[in-house]
Parts: sequence; structure tokens; C-alpha cells
Amino acid sequence: MVLIVGAVYAATASPLFRARTLNVEGGGKLGRSQILHLAQVDTDTNILWLSASAVSGRLTASPWVKSATVAKSYPSTLTVSVVERFPVAVTKSGDSWLAMADDGTGLEIIERMPPGFPLIVGAAAPAIGHATVESTPAATAAGLMNDATRSQVGKIVIAADGTLGLFLSAGGRVEYGQPTELKEKADALSGILSWAQENGSKIRTVDLTAPAAPAAKVTKTAQT
Repeated sequence: MVLIVGAVYAATASPLFRARTLNVEGGGKLGRSQILHLAQVDTDTNILWLSASAVSGRLTASPWVKSATVAKSYPSTLTVSVVERFPVAVTKSGDSWLAMADDGTGLEIIERMPPGFPLIVGAAAPAIGHATVESTPAATAAGLMNDATRSQVGKIVIAADGTLGLFLSAGGRVEYGQPTELKEKADALSGILSWAQENGSKIRTVDLTAPAAPAAKVTKTAQT
């Protein structure tokens, strides 16, 4: 019996099951080498003994990794797939800034306020790798905007009652109201901003509390 167990162990621990082929799918902020480093796998890893759930857990411990899957193809292929978070807004964190993902997760501390990202105010900054109930709706609102819309929003203010108000970089206020129907509100705002640009108008106020019936006040810009 001992000889049989020893033979089985020797077979499963043999170089045959080393991850000679390592595939990495996804990634953007994190490159291939960083993903493999986080996963703690290399070409010497025995995929037969490897716990896919443990590898996935090590990857999602990074604030940049939203989800991860690990697939084995015997005898020697390991595929690691990740879905990354990406920054959609920033918030103040001490004397610096914290980049936030669309699910409210704090991603990293940055020293300068980057252009093209709305500033979330009215709630404490989350810790890196974590989200807070108070600030997540504002981050989600920013994440549901397309890039062109998001770049025109200078600030998202969270009121004491949880409602959201947006301030456009070029001036003008957008009333979002309760953080519901956020995709519909983002689409409506995108349409209004595009219309204003095409018609040479400057937005003064927009009411999107009912996104199916938005109301906007604009002024015509002077023609040169």
C-alpha cells in the first residue's frame, strides 16, 4: 500500500503537470507579469495540486481586480482570466486624491487631481480595496456615463439625504435626485450635453430626477 501511495504521489508531482503554458486573459492596468505575480503561479507550478479558488482569491485581493477565474487544461496548461476595475472618479483623501471605481472601491492614492474625472464630495473616502455605502452611488453614477459625458462633469455632490447633484466643468448644475435609474439619467445627460454643443447653447440647469422627462434651462452663447 505504501508503495502504491508513493507511486501515485510521484506521478502527480511529476514535471508532466507543470504549467508549461500560462495564458493570461484580460488585464489593462495590470500587465501579464503583475497578474502572474499576484496569482503566485509560474511555469514550475503543478496545476494538478493547484487550488483554482485560492489563486482567484489572491487575485481579487488586489483592488484593481474585480473578478478572476482560473482554468486548468491537463496536463500542463493554466489560463488565468481577470476583469479589472478602472477609475471613473476621484475623491479627496487627506492631502491627496483617491481614484475610485464604478462600484465605489478605492483604487489608489494619487498626488494630483487628474483631468477628465469628476470629484466626489460629501462622503468620506473609502479605504483602498474597500467601498462605502455613502460614496458608492456617486461612483456608480460616474461609471455609467460615457467618457465624453464624464469628462464634462466637474463635481458630484452627495447631499445629507443621499441625493446627488452634479456640477458641470463649464458651469451649470444637474439635479440627479435619488441615486436610482442612473443609467437612464446618464443617457439623458449625454443627449442634453450633445444637443447643447450642437446648438451653441450653454447649460444653466438640468433636472434629471425624472429621466424620462428631463428639463433643462440653457442660454444661447454669443456668436463670433
